[in-house]
Amino acid sequence: SFDIKPQDKIALLGENGVGKSTLLKIICGLDKDFSGKLKISPSVKIGYFAQELDNLNNEATILDDVLVEGNTVEETRLLLASLLFRGDDVFKKIGNLSMGEKGRVAFAKLILSGAHLLVLDEATNYMDIVSKEKMEEALEEFEGSIIFVSHDRYFIKRLANRIFTIEDRKLYCFEGDYEYYLAKNKYQKAQKEIGADFRLISDNIKRLELELAF
Repeated sequence: SFDIKPQDKIALLGENGVGKSTLLKIICGLDKDFSGKLKISPSVKIGYFAQELDNLNNEATILDDVLVEGNTVEETRLLLASLLFRGDDVFKKIGNLSMGEKGRVAFAKLILSGAHLLVLDEATNYMDIVSKEKMEEALEEFEGSIIFVSHDRYFIKRLANRIFTIEDRKLYCFEGDYEYYLAKNKYQKAQKEIGADFRLISDNIKRLELELAF
């Protein structure tokens, strides 16, 4: 079991195929085929960033698609400028953009959506270094909660204050940042190795004692 508290920034880690994206979809109410209970306050608005970028209208301009969220032109253009869409760039058709540019537009829609909880599935996949830095800055300033899947260690290290991992069909929660997780994980693995070595030594002693007895 787990909870997501206000201002949590949670990195969800695990090998490919363990169910990270599925868990995010369950939280967003997009996947209902699961056992257990999920409780989300009715007052919480969730914003979801999917790897497929399927919340974009390829026929619209950048400005028109982002304005669908109901914000003013001024605040929208200000955010878009911070995400490197300046001047007439905002009038580009979304269908003509690169995947990295589409990712920045999808992220702008998310930030302006009024969401209290951002759920991000590989949000930096298609972005160059400058674009990722701009996204990181915006997420650091975001006052709500975030849970995200990423394989970008720098992104995780900069943003996360809690770490969740999925291993062997179980969820493990680490109540600290990425450095804490690495240290704790290393310690736990060392303990397991020491335990295995101790059992091996113990078994060998018992075997030798039996041989000496005969």
